Amino acid sequence: MSENVNAQDYWDRRFSSGDWEAKKGRWQTESFARGQTALVKLGDDFAGPLLDFGCGLGDAMPRYRERYPKAKLIGIDISSAATDICRKKCGSIASFLSGDSDPFRRSM
Repeated sequence: MSENVNAQDYWDRRFSSGDWEAKKGRWQTESFARGQTALVKLGDDFAGPLLDFGCGLGDAMPRYRERYPKAKLIGIDISSAATDICRKKCGSIASFLSGDSDPFRRSM
């Protein structure tokens, strides 16, 4: 039987154990953010909210801050272990919330 990769305990374990870093997850996140900022044409003066849903350990936030210095950065991840690390690492440039997509699905 395979693990439920959409479960909070799965991601809490991956982020708190160091497995995410060992498998280059931080590099993957930053690389993905680099690609996004090259494609998205918001403009340097964009001052609205920028939501990173499934933010992991927040490695995209410095890239987003660099590209959109006026944006309100928000990261959401199902893993509270991840968002705890995010707050310590990037809490000065972004807000982080723990949760899943249920509130968004209910509003649709």
